This record gives sequence, C-alpha cells and structure tokens, in this order.
Amino acid sequence: MKKILLFFLMLSPIGVFAQAYQLNLQGTRQIGKGSTGLAQPTDATSLFTNPGSAAFLDKNGATIGLTGTFTKGTFTDANSNVEYKTDNPIETPFNASAVFGNEEGKWRYGITVFTPFGSSNKWEEGSAGRFDTKEISLLSISVQPTVSYKISDKWGVGLGLAYTYGQVDIRRDLPVQFGDGSFAESQIKSDANGFNVNAGVYYKPSEDIALAFTYRSPLKMKSTGGKANFDVPQSLEGNFPSQGMKATLPLPQIFGIGASYKPHENWVINADAYLSDWNDYDIIDIEFEEELVAGENSTQLIRHYKNGYSFRAGVEYLPEKSYELRAGVIVGVSPINSRYMSPDVPDANRINPSVGGSYIFSENFRVDAALLMEFINRESHNTTSNIDGTYNFDLFFPSIGLTYNF
Repeated sequence: MKKILLFFLMLSPIGVFAQAYQLNLQGTRQIGKGSTGLAQPTDATSLFTNPGSAAFLDKNGATIGLTGTFTKGTFTDANSNVEYKTDNPIETPFNASAVFGNEEGKWRYGITVFTPFGSSNKWEEGSAGRFDTKEISLLSISVQPTVSYKISDKWGVGLGLAYTYGQVDIRRDLPVQFGDGSFAESQIKSDANGFNVNAGVYYKPSEDIALAFTYRSPLKMKSTGGKANFDVPQSLEGNFPSQGMKATLPLPQIFGIGASYKPHENWVINADAYLSDWNDYDIIDIEFEEELVAGENSTQLIRHYKNGYSFRAGVEYLPEKSYELRAGVIVGVSPINSRYMSPDVPDANRINPSVGGSYIFSENFRVDAALLMEFINRESHNTTSNIDGTYNFDLFFPSIGLTYNF
C-alpha cells in the first residue's frame, strides 16, 4: 500500500493553499460550479463530497480528474519596500473515484482517492521570511472506502473511512553565517499518516429540492521516521546535531451543509457552506529524539489558527444535449490571524470565481473541464518573527476530468 501511495504522491504535489492547507479540488465538475455539490450527486466523486448521496446516483461509474496549478506570489517588506518572489513549479493534484452496487437497490459502495491537504511554496534566496519558512512541501493523499445506504426514496446516509499518507519538508535559514556570508539551514522532513471518517446525510423532499449535511472528523497526522537536519559551520556542529524527530500535525474537523434547487428542468442551483475547525492547529511541537539542539529538546511552529469558513454557490445549465455549462463562486474566510501570517501559507479572505463545461460523447462517457481562480492580497504583522509586509498571490487552476458509466 505504501508503495502505491508514494507513486501517487509523485504525481500529485500540491501548489495551493485554499482555506489554509485545505484543498477544494475534488472533482472537475464540482470545481466548475464553485466546488459545490453536497446535495447534488452527479458521479462517483459523491463518495467524497457526500457519502450519503452516493446511493442516489443513477448509474455506477468511475471518475478521474487532474488539476494544474499555476501560482505567482510576492511579499513586499513594509520596512525596506523590497519585493521577494516565489519560484513555484506547476503541480498536478488529482482525484479518482469508482462506485458500484445494484442501481435499483439500497446499497452503493466504492472507493475514492484524493488530495485533502497540501502546500508547496518556495521563496527566492534571501527572502524576508527565510528564518520562519523559506520552503515548504506538504503533500497528502487519502484512500477512502465508502458505503452509502438509501433509507427511503427521500433519505440516504453514508460513511467512509479514510487513511491518509503524507510527507512534509520544511526548510528555514538559521541566523548563523558561514565564512562566505551565506546562512546556515535547518530542515524538518518526515512521513506521516493518520485515519479519519467522512460521514454524510442526504435528504430529498421533492424532485426539485435536496438538502445535505456532512462531517469529516479531525485528522491527526503523526510523523514516522522524521529527521531534523542541520547545515551549520563546523564550529557549531556540536550544538546542532542532526537526528530523529517526532511531531503531530493536527488537521481540522470539517462541517458542511448544502442545498440544491432545480427551478427548471435544465437548470440546477447549488449552495454549500463549510466550517473548518482549525483551533487545534495552534503551536506545533517538534521534539528532538536524541540530543539537545542549541540547548533545547524541541522547537515550535507558532500558528494559532482559528475557525475557517467557506460559502459557495454554483449554477449548472443542463440542456440535455451534447454539452453542459456551469459557473460558481467561493467566498472564503481565512482561519489565519494577520499577527501569525507566515510564508508557508499566506492565506487571506477572498472571493474565488470558477467556470466549467462538459462534452457528452455518449450515454456512458463524458469529459469535464473547469477553471478556478484565486487572488490573494493581505498585510502581515507577524508578532513572532516581527516581519511586516504584504502578500500578493495570483493562482489559476485549470482542471480536466473523465467519467465513464458502466
């Protein structure tokens, strides 16, 4: 299993930070309508979006999606007015789902593989935040077997158990210099894993209206085989011994509610809202397992995240022809306080528009396409690093998905 997950991780590093480390890229059709769909089961991605709705799918099938990430970011130091840039490569998060079962029965089951959290940010040399984070790569992939049960023609419930495997690599400069003037460096690198559940309820009181509630439990990613590496002048190597480390990365529980309304046979309107409880992402302790480092047995990442909120709306035009059109918007309220903004995830409140469409080749095969855009502008007054300045990021996420019904 680990080899399989490592293979997918090579394909899917993440270059975005939607709602802190949380990603909203599960399903191309969903992306095109503002990442909505809690109360509208459309394909196998419902296993992730709302396990309770999967039992109401018209057909069994498999869906895969790939999203490219194009990011450009800057930080302008408030004191020097110097601008520092990121150097982020194009990344490709993905999703893959398949649903099975008797289409006329009450049970559906399946499996979905997706990227729930991630961040990849690399700043140019000498950036203002280099003593906090100059480079981060947080990659994750979840495998979720799921069952969905249709209680009646109106009610459905579902439950998935997700195993998540991840890798984290954080690099920062140390305020110690070599003879040539370059700074020493520390690196925290580790694999991590954890389990959580994804549960959903679906209610369809009429042919035109549906409601939904979902819950994803907290995910405690515990490090395995972690290493703390230090590149320092030879005279200081005794104070900075490279060694094993351990830590726990707490990722949030997420509550979601949604509604779907069909005002006309060719139109569907969706509205979803999420609460992401980031309160446990407060102070992350990284413990050194063997020797003291600069006289300390641990180091800390001070983040003090709070609740994050996301409000989403989307509309689909379904003319029962060979094409479909959709559009949406996400309004995000960041869980990050400006006093603790850091270079690893320069998040902000924002409005993200999206558009999408589909071409239907046959009753069993379709191609979906979507484009999501994010624009970030936020001042930072970090009280731990004493760095003041403004982050500006433009992010574009073109996505393509394939669905085959069987």
